[in-house]
Amino acid sequence: MEPVPSSLRAVWSRETDFCKWLSHIQNLVYLQDVLDFPLRCIALEVKFEQYRADMLCEVCGTLKNAIIEVQFTRSDHKHNGQILGYGDENTACKIWIAPEFDPVHLANLRGLNEGRSECKYFAVIAGESWSRETRPGLDPAWIPSFRVAEAPKRWELRKQAKLVRAKDDRHLWASFWQSLKDRFPKDSIIRTMHASTGPTTVFESLPKDFRLGATSELGRTRSSVFCLMPFNDYGDDWIVALRRNEKPLREKLRSQISHVDRIKIIERGIEQSALEIFTNQFDASDITSWETQHHWIRDSLHILQGEMLIKIRDIEMEFHM
Repeated sequence: MEPVPSSLRAVWSRETDFCKWLSHIQNLVYLQDVLDFPLRCIALEVKFEQYRADMLCEVCGTLKNAIIEVQFTRSDHKHNGQILGYGDENTACKIWIAPEFDPVHLANLRGLNEGRSECKYFAVIAGESWSRETRPGLDPAWIPSFRVAEAPKRWELRKQAKLVRAKDDRHLWASFWQSLKDRFPKDSIIRTMHASTGPTTVFESLPKDFRLGATSELGRTRSSVFCLMPFNDYGDDWIVALRRNEKPLREKLRSQISHVDRIKIIERGIEQSALEIFTNQFDASDITSWETQHHWIRDSLHILQGEMLIKIRDIEMEFHM
């Protein structure tokens, strides 16, 4: 068993080697996780007048940049001067990474964060602990821990509020769907899946004809009801036939179901294809509107089931003609 590294230098002989490792997105994510904002490396060894910054990153989703300065030893006055000297009007923040920080340097960064400067400063301690990770096709690698030692006050408050809000939202969402489930047959299920947009709660009622369900995304106002296509002997021809009758079906559903923003046929193979109806009108965090939301989901599913049964009958008649 390989011993746990005692320092950053035990894994990377030079700071530039560490920066090359960190610049890859699969490694930069470890730093992103503690900073709580996404970064993308633009370049290494970037010159700012008389200084060279170790790494220049884009703060994703903004037009601003972040500068990263790496030090393998306890923070010193030289690097403190460099972190102050880097940057331009497009620099949103500066991130100083070291295994240990002198309290004087942390105090300096704190003073800058409390000032009027638009550029903010982060001190990040690296290598307090290590984890061993194995990736497909690569040798096992040691991953250093990252911990924020100094950050803008507003960032700290936002991060704390985000953690509390996420915990409260999960509890609220669970209560919302559990109270809805009580209105349906006992074989109904609730599960959570992770979509590209974030955690999504899926509720499913299982009538004998096909699967009905509803979804809602944590922290967003978008909800939907859906009907998974019935499995039958017609294969993809069933979806083709449904597409052919799509326009009158959409018009009929819109005339019967309120607050419809979008109706979509989702094709993922015969057993996973679905007709889904979306609304942006409801917010499950608004407890006072739960009754209205539950009625909308229940009534919409009832109408959707009835219309799909009619459509199944019509399409099957087409196939037998």
